[in-house]
Amino acid sequence: MAIESYLLILIKRLAIVSGVYVYAASNALLSGGLGPVSRDYGITELQVGIILSLGALAVVPTAPLWGVLSERVGRRFLILTAIPFVLLSPLIMALVFSNMLVLATSATVYTLAVARTIKGVFGGALIPSTQALIADTTDSKTRVSGMGLMGASVSLGALSGSMLLWLTAERGIAVGFFALLLAGLLAFFLSLKFLPTSQLHIPPRTKKPIRLSQAWKFFAITMAGFAGYTMVVPIIGLKLMDDLLVNSTEAMKSTGYVLAGATLSLTISQVYVATRKGWDALRLLRSGSVGALAGIGIMILADDVFGLAIGMIAVGASLGTVAPGAMGALSLSADKTDQGRVAGINTAFRGMGIAVGPVLGTALYSFGTDAPLWGALALVFFVAVLSLSCQQPDI
Repeated sequence: MAIESYLLILIKRLAIVSGVYVYAASNALLSGGLGPVSRDYGITELQVGIILSLGALAVVPTAPLWGVLSERVGRRFLILTAIPFVLLSPLIMALVFSNMLVLATSATVYTLAVARTIKGVFGGALIPSTQALIADTTDSKTRVSGMGLMGASVSLGALSGSMLLWLTAERGIAVGFFALLLAGLLAFFLSLKFLPTSQLHIPPRTKKPIRLSQAWKFFAITMAGFAGYTMVVPIIGLKLMDDLLVNSTEAMKSTGYVLAGATLSLTISQVYVATRKGWDALRLLRSGSVGALAGIGIMILADDVFGLAIGMIAVGASLGTVAPGAMGALSLSADKTDQGRVAGINTAFRGMGIAVGPVLGTALYSFGTDAPLWGALALVFFVAVLSLSCQQPDI
């Protein structure tokens, strides 16, 4: 009986994060696969960049609105509404890339852009609703580990999407999107069956205002952290070609090796946080910031692929504690009736960091191959300083 009870609790927890897992896997599959397949459809590199950036940009204005709405209609309702719309994107892309939809090049670009935007808009509902639901269903001692579970699901989703791209490459990217559809349907029915109903229906006039004197620091930490990480990722291959003088094929292989190590260490770190209780959110955030600074420092000093990989692994492992630490501290600092709103605003800042990071990194690269790393170092230092000035959340 005890085993059955434990399994039921585990299934309910997995149901909460199943939607963001599929969302992250879809993002990874599209981000890694759209570039190579685009030339078969006459899509330019600039158009690829625009299509991919639309997803992150769509989150910025919509996520805070979804967060407020989650306070009114409930997290469960919003998650169950968002998942089918998120799945529209892989469905449309599967139809396009399997040639079931035969379109002119301009129509293909427009269709992919619309599909990506829809996924971004409703992903902006899925992330804060999930984060708020975790806050609703955890206490102060398990809040950080709950946020670690959400972070781990996103990391595992990204890793799964990348693996799916590799496994289905010979059969075509459409096969990967069809597989994601099946996973998404499973996530929807799992959510429909096991998502808890945890929503306080309190009239808006009785709600306390969000305490921005503390919350803004966590929003800034989120944006700076994601910007710092995403500004480094696009320049690794370029740095290998320019500093180590390897060809593009070897640079792609080595970049995959480096990023796989970083993603794996990030996932392991977040799983570790998720499976243990009683974390001190600010201590986790501060120690992770120091670790990320050390990792970027190793990358700046590195003169071979192994050194870059060690640095990125350290960065990944450190950010695996920064993210749940920041989300946990933010959640504990907010009133129970503000969980959806702060999660929505935080998701918007996350989107801004993801959208700005690659642009900033490639712009700095023109000043030197290490310039983006120094930029990332400055952003992580900013995160560390802010974390030291944050007050201990009330629990």
